[in-house]
Amino acid sequence: MAGERAVEGRLTVDRVIAFDVNETLLDLRALDPVFEEALGDKALRPQWFQTMLQLAFVGTITGRYVDFTSAQHAALRVIAARGAVSITPEQAERIVGAMRRLPPHPDAAPALDRLRAAGRTLISLTNSPLEVVEEPAPLRRHPGSLRTRRLRR
Repeated sequence: MAGERAVEGRLTVDRVIAFDVNETLLDLRALDPVFEEALGDKALRPQWFQTMLQLAFVGTITGRYVDFTSAQHAALRVIAARGAVSITPEQAERIVGAMRRLPPHPDAAPALDRLRAAGRTLISLTNSPLEVVEEPAPLRRHPGSLRTRRLRR
């Protein structure tokens, strides 16, 4: 195949494809009903996710690691405060819990299958809890073929 090269018997970079998990493989739109119920507006979900990423990334950049679960809760408080709405701990936990059960995008598993069939090694990178990527059945069809590593401090 064009672009392949052997480096001391190891896989070359062009044969390995890394995926982010949230949004790339898993469909965040499944959270919309929970946001509608808890905060009255499903349109807050993208703002929440962006805020959560900012909190997590700023923590990492400044050397103060913030795990995704803590960042999710903090972002919910920020979004609620911006909109002058209240969110109960139970509502927040429903949203964060739903994040652990996101379904894959409909095209994710077939695309992963095609890439595997083409001989690619697939890995996912996430700083979410491992059950987030290990749970969606369509992403587990071929155990071990989507190698996952949790990024942490």
